[in-house]
Formats: sequence, structure tokens, C-alpha cells
Amino acid sequence: MSRVLMVGIVAMLLGTAGVVAADEPLPAAIEVLNPESVDLVVGRAPAVQACLRKANREGLELPDKLWVEFTVQPDGSIRDAQVATLGLPEGELQQCLPDGIEQQHFPAFDSHNAKTIKVPIAARPAAR
Repeated sequence: MSRVLMVGIVAMLLGTAGVVAADEPLPAAIEVLNPESVDLVVGRAPAVQACLRKANREGLELPDKLWVEFTVQPDGSIRDAQVATLGLPEGELQQCLPDGIEQQHFPAFDSHNAKTIKVPIAARPAAR
């Protein structure tokens, strides 16, 4: 997916849609990785929601929020995702969530450095 299209999709979903010319500079990391876009790209991702639904169906007792940590590369790809909530039982959720998170992608941003983020996500899946 092109950078322009991805930035446009995120802008539309965040209510800030506008025309983005192909020759405009990439947005700064702070613009791309704001709390709303992180929730949209990661917390509401279908793969993440599927992990949470499965954990709830299996009766796994989860706190209201799960902390996850991951690194976003300047190209928008996600690496090194992990569940950072302490005290969770070892199991499929510990692998499913990071795998689901790493399938997601942010718009590229103007930086030569990757950004590591630790954020809470709702442990209850969103209503369909």
C-alpha cells in the first residue's frame, strides 16, 4: 500500500482527512504514533481482537487492560511485539497478541530511528 494511501486512510479514520500530495514530506513520528492511531492500528486490529475473543471464550481471566510493547520502524512496520502485563499465565495469548500486532502497519514517518511504544489495550474484545 502506498504511503499516500496509508496516510490518507489513517487521516480519514481519525477524522482529519485531507488531500496528501505525493511530494509532501512524511509526517513526524509524533503525528503517526499518537494514542488514537495506535489504538486504531493495534488495539482494534482484527488479529488482535481475534486473540482477545479466543482468550475470553477459553475463560482466561484478564485484567481490564493489557500492556503491550512494540517497536515501530520508520517504514511503519512493527517488530519485537510482546505482552508487557505481568502475571498473565503462560499460554497462547502470549504468542497470539504479539503475532497479531506485528501483522499491523503504521504509515511511514520521517525519522531514522525506530520508536518503541508501551501502551494499554482493552482486554475485552470490541463489539462486532
